[in-house]
Amino acid sequence: MRLLITGITGFIGRRLAADALAAGHEVAGLVRASSLNSPPNGIKLFNGGLGDPPLRAIREWRPEVVVHAAWISKPGAYLQSPENEGLRTASRQLIQELAKRTAARFLILGTCLEYAPSSEVLHELRSPVTPLSPYAAAKDGLRRDLAEDFVGEPGRWGWVRIFYPYGEGEHPSRLATSLVLKLRRGEVLELKTPLSVKDYVHIADLTRALLLMVQNATAGVINLGTGEGVAVATLSETLARLLGRPELVRSAPVSHVDLFARVVADPIRLRSLGWQPAVKLERGLLKLLQSLPA
Repeated sequence: MRLLITGITGFIGRRLAADALAAGHEVAGLVRASSLNSPPNGIKLFNGGLGDPPLRAIREWRPEVVVHAAWISKPGAYLQSPENEGLRTASRQLIQELAKRTAARFLILGTCLEYAPSSEVLHELRSPVTPLSPYAAAKDGLRRDLAEDFVGEPGRWGWVRIFYPYGEGEHPSRLATSLVLKLRRGEVLELKTPLSVKDYVHIADLTRALLLMVQNATAGVINLGTGEGVAVATLSETLARLLGRPELVRSAPVSHVDLFARVVADPIRLRSLGWQPAVKLERGLLKLLQSLPA
């Protein structure tokens, strides 16, 4: 299958490209000139951004599936960034142009933060959607835009609500890696929201799920999470134990309100594809540790 990935230089895009190649797919990526290098491992690169893609070259390559993973994702910046609305517009235009010029299907990465805060597991059809940040609002806005654009073609696109990915190759400011770096420096971890529960999915499980969706032509909204919630305290204590520094984890006095104190997927649609998480939390954190320079 011919797979075009936007955001191929990002955390998810890089791993997805490598896994797709290993599975026997042909892979291409849309990247800006500043990121262009020799195509790694046989990946074809198209020079362009979301707003200026080389449409003729892409059409001639004839992608069968486009995975749209490109978006701002820098920790500490992405939630409130003014770039989000521009990315919504550029993403819609890109998908519209590719839909006119190719027969490709589309798989677009959304976010679990589209859902309203809830103590219940989050289901694609039953859980209310109330985005509370510019990031989540732009993602949900793009989903609504595409629902209008693809009226009459509901099977041509799927929307993947990603929960909390972690693992090798993630940004050093993401939670797990940032905790590792602090622990290795001997810093005390003052946990502001130790009881906050999130659905962490290892990058290998995440990209395996995406490839299943590609192969099964998954349409509509689908959650990509494990269905298992893990407290921040548990994540931190596990890392500290693996590094031999359990004394460095402490819970700070409660001073921070987490509106999303529990964010856990109902993964019934995903599991219907035959997917189960293969990388349990401790093993995933160990793999992350081993990937980081000592």
